[in-house]
Amino acid sequence: MATNAFNDNAKPQNSVQGYHVHIYFEHGAPSEKLAEALAKRAGAQSGGKINETIRYNKLVGPHTKPNYALHIKPEGFAEIVGAMQLDSKGLSILIHPETSDEEKDHAERQMWIGKPVDLNMAFFTNPKAAGKGPKPQ
Repeated sequence: MATNAFNDNAKPQNSVQGYHVHIYFEHGAPSEKLAEALAKRAGAQSGGKINETIRYNKLVGPHTKPNYALHIKPEGFAEIVGAMQLDSKGLSILIHPETSDEEKDHAERQMWIGKPVDLNMAFFTNPKAAGKGPKPQ
């Protein structure tokens, strides 16, 4: 029997409202300019399928490196992620859905382009103890 996600007669428990793409970089390293260029290129070529692009210079949420966060519409997933797969320039890129369960989105439902970056999953059980700042929105 199919799960709720594939059952036409049932509404999925956690429907996808959009996707977050995190393009990681190191301050002062070549990856910083590459990440900036990729985020700008995606925004310029997305045809309005990116709701927002945020540069996080400090660690935020479970993310252990600075990153550009692109909030993309569901209909932009294939085009934007496909373009990044072909033009990632060796960067580490996290893609995860945006549902009502952020912990599962980051831990179980994520995809990576390039080398995965360790995430601080303790953030989800105790944000203050994790010391990673406010929860991303």
